[in-house]
Amino acid sequence: MNIADSNITIEWAPFEVAGHMSDEQLEKAAADLEVNFLQKQDGYLRRELLKGEGKQWVDLVYWSSPEAAARAAED
Repeated sequence: MNIADSNITIEWAPFEVAGHMSDEQLEKAAADLEVNFLQKQDGYLRRELLKGEGKQWVDLVYWSSPEAAARAAED
């Protein structure tokens, strides 16, 4: 699928990790969330977890529509 040719909704979710959590712990929790929740949501397409400086991260979640993203946020 070519993203430029579709009406994909991208959810941009920046966050900062609590001081006690390691990068490895966060990556494991993120993978668990993807398998056990996101992949089960209607309209979920894919996800990218981006690391910034220090404890800053951004979660990019791609949805088929704004409605699909909103339904998942409610769940």
